[in-house]
Amino acid sequence: MILPISVILSTYNRMRSEGECPSLLKRAVESILHQTFKEFELILIDDCSSDQTLEYCREVAAIDSRVKFFHFKENSGVPAKRYNFGMAVSVGKYICFMFDDDEWRPGCLETLYQEIEKRPKSYGMVYGLAALYTGDDQKKSSILGGKWGWGKIDAYNFISNNAVIVKRSAIDLVGGYDEDPILLRLCDWDLWWRIGRKFKVGRVKALVANVYSHLPDSIGMTKTFDWDACRKRQKGLREIPLKKELKEPLLCKLRTHLFTVWVFLFPRGFLKKMAKKILPMPLYLFLKQTRDFFRNARS
Repeated sequence: MILPISVILSTYNRMRSEGECPSLLKRAVESILHQTFKEFELILIDDCSSDQTLEYCREVAAIDSRVKFFHFKENSGVPAKRYNFGMAVSVGKYICFMFDDDEWRPGCLETLYQEIEKRPKSYGMVYGLAALYTGDDQKKSSILGGKWGWGKIDAYNFISNNAVIVKRSAIDLVGGYDEDPILLRLCDWDLWWRIGRKFKVGRVKALVANVYSHLPDSIGMTKTFDWDACRKRQKGLREIPLKKELKEPLLCKLRTHLFTVWVFLFPRGFLKKMAKKILPMPLYLFLKQTRDFFRNARS
């Protein structure tokens, strides 16, 4: 039977607690199973964990028939391999991804599914917003999932892996995750890049997921990458022509590149700090109050 959505989650040694969270894996799995949208399958993969992951996954699969559990006796070293396996054995019309240390908000699947269902066939993927939490204090530092732009995704990744729903037909055309170790940290960005070469990409302005990037043993914290090697792998070995109708006007490209340069040169809050130093305090407060007034008026 073809289900609307297949959710892929591969895990390795994430049964432990972290801060106020009693178990990272349990938090991730429960956030999936407690979705308001119920018509999905969960492909749960244990990549040869050495903690209590195996016992927990078997227990969950025995309780909930939507869970299909797979256990590997050897660690892959490259999570992309397990996610590709999950996509291969799944049956859903659409595919969503989850990392074992993140979580979904209750309406995530419903929001993404409704959005991609109403999009034309030319769309291969839809993404939402994700709250990024960094540091041990678990304070929200930013929101991932800005407006889509080809030049923008060509420059850097701004889309959270667990805030995406992808058509299976798009995966069949461009392929799954690249399993080359060079792209270990950037395989999701590379996939969005390839999908964006062949399909339109939609965005729903709704907060659907939480991302926790501070864990000391996460890939983002323990693995480095060679940017030039990644680009060579991405563009040199896979010549995927950009569809003419997906190309952006020259002004849009220029705007995107200027924005990218601005982000790298001037970090968040730079202008605010400079304004406080340069402008007299009464004038600075007046400008701030005026800005807040118009923001409230628009909302």
